[in-house]
Amino acid sequence: AGQKEISGRKAKGWRFKDAEWVCTIWADAKTGDLLEAEWQTGTSRMVMSGFVLDKELDEGLFNLKPPDDYFHTRAKFARGDPSEKDVILLLRIWAMGGGDVFPEALDARKFSEAAAKVDWKQLGIEMGIKSREESDKVNDAISRAFWWLYSGHQWTYAGKGVRLGEEAKPIFWYRPKESKTCRVIYGDLSVKDIRPEDLPKAPPKRAETRPAVESD
Repeated sequence: AGQKEISGRKAKGWRFKDAEWVCTIWADAKTGDLLEAEWQTGTSRMVMSGFVLDKELDEGLFNLKPPDDYFHTRAKFARGDPSEKDVILLLRIWAMGGGDVFPEALDARKFSEAAAKVDWKQLGIEMGIKSREESDKVNDAISRAFWWLYSGHQWTYAGKGVRLGEEAKPIFWYRPKESKTCRVIYGDLSVKDIRPEDLPKAPPKRAETRPAVESD
């Protein structure tokens, strides 16, 4: 990555790519001390600096015993619990932002790029949205959908390259808790109940499976 000066110190840089992220590390050219780390993906950029090395820390900071007044609490959504409908809406918006083609993977880091390309006015017409309050409900549903995807559910996504409206192409499936059948979402966003043994056999390079997360 070359050389530059950071806070009066000559720095040498190294750059590498990790999945969709490009990381650039800058270190003191003489001592090798870490000075700056930069991460970038798409239009998003994050820079970390001000690193403090070898500082003595209070051992109490690493005590894993909970304080006496510690207790568990369950978070609830004030505007509804996450549901399958939220996930379907998320998939629809993601596809609309990709030219009516579903994304390669359900990577939350890339959703904002797709959302920026959505014709929200047209979506509002299709969904019958007539007020700011109803528009806010769409944003709430998107948030709930991501919560659903990343907490407590095992699912498989195989929508890469599938066009929105392809009714014969399964793009997403999961098995509700204590259910004998799985829910399969198709390219036209219709849903069917399918027995586990009859689930689509997604090509390995096209499928993305996320295991369930154990919760209290």
